[in-house]
This record gives sequence, structure tokens and C-alpha cells, in this order.
Amino acid sequence: MGTLIKSTVLFSFVLVCIACDSDTAKAGPSDSASVAGYELSISTDNGQCVLHYKKNGNTVNTPLAPKPPCYFARKKDNSVKFFAYSDVNVAATLIVIGTPASADKRARWNLPEDLQCGEQNQGVIIKETSVSVSKRVGDELFCRDRGVDEKNFWAYAHE
Repeated sequence: MGTLIKSTVLFSFVLVCIACDSDTAKAGPSDSASVAGYELSISTDNGQCVLHYKKNGNTVNTPLAPKPPCYFARKKDNSVKFFAYSDVNVAATLIVIGTPASADKRARWNLPEDLQCGEQNQGVIIKETSVSVSKRVGDELFCRDRGVDEKNFWAYAHE
């Protein structure tokens, strides 16, 4: 009887773990934006941030390097922050912030708990007919709602 109970408990535990894993494998969008004629969103799929963009009814999914949750850098008014660079035919450059800041970094920088900050970032470059992500992944500490300088956008657009 003891073995049957142990087996039943183990089986129940495995089922719960599978159910939990399937719930977290794919998550709804952590952020979204409409920029330069594209509908963009970021979600989590199997522990990885994924950029989704849609134009003319077609959706493309591109994996991102920063770890979830990921967000677009935003202005103080909560609109998505982006810059255009006509010298390289870039309609918009956005920055994705992810890989949540460690407790140690949050304490060192005196960051409030409700401020979404990340230790990695990656550029999203929108041209007239394409969207791409930067090969370079920055390791600066950025917060979603403050402190991303235009020079960082310029660097991603011009890489």
C-alpha cells in the first residue's frame, strides 16, 4: 500500500510540473508597439524573449538575446522611444531591455522594486521593407521608463 501511495503522489507531482511548464513555456505579450507601419510585440517562448512583428498581414517571429521579461525602452509619457536615421535608411530604431537586474545591482543603484530594469539590451532596426535585430547585445543597465540615451539608438542603427 505504501508503494502505491508513493507512486500516486509521484505521478500527481509529475502532472503538476508538466502543467506548470506548459503555462510558462509561452506567455502573452510583455510589451507591444506600433512603429513605422509595423505592429510589434514581445513575448516569452520556452524561456526566451521573442520579437513578433506584423506588416501587411504577415507575422514574423525573431528570437532575442536578453532573457525574459523583455520590454521596449519608453519615454516618460509611456510611449515607445525610437529614433529614425535617414543617413542609413532606418525608419526607426527601438531598444529591447531584458535580463532582469539582479538584487545586488538594484540595491547598488537604489532602484525601486516596481521599476522594470534589465542588464541586457538589443536593438530593433526598422527599414522601409524589413525589420531586423542587432547582432550586438549591450550589457548596460537600462530601465524601461527612464535613462536610455539617443546615442544607444544611434549605435544600433549604425552597426
